[in-house]
Amino acid sequence: MDNQSSFRRAQEKDLKEIVELCEFVKKTYPLWNEYYPVYDNFLEDYQNNLLFVLEVSGKIIGSIGAEKSNWHENTLTLHLFMIHPEYRNQGYGTKLFQNTEKLLAKEGETQIDLLVRNDNVKAMKMYRTLGYQNLGPVKTPWETEDGKFYFLFIKRISK
Repeated sequence: MDNQSSFRRAQEKDLKEIVELCEFVKKTYPLWNEYYPVYDNFLEDYQNNLLFVLEVSGKIIGSIGAEKSNWHENTLTLHLFMIHPEYRNQGYGTKLFQNTEKLLAKEGETQIDLLVRNDNVKAMKMYRTLGYQNLGPVKTPWETEDGKFYFLFIKRISK
């Protein structure tokens, strides 16, 4: 990872670039499709001041959003996490998570959670490395093919 990267809250002008990145990422991520995520998903996080981006040399190469958790009180759920395929496995995803956690903790959040599908082994390894605890499988409203389900991960954060 180079030193040209910067983390910040997304701005309204970033939404088009974030959605374009998402459309590119969808080609490499089978769980995302023409229905999810879409512009309105990113817009909602932006309007709630909970959409964050990572840039390299002025180009958005990753983003992550947050929303109120359906699983825990006083908790935010991180979602819509993506890194441009050309920038994966270089530490950018970790940097995006760590900076998001640091900012949310500074703003008074104490706990975050996230969902990950049971066959997304690479993501689960990253989340465990970042200190997330796997609370086990949860029932979600999304239909999945046979044998696919989601794990709920959680982490306490502090200033």
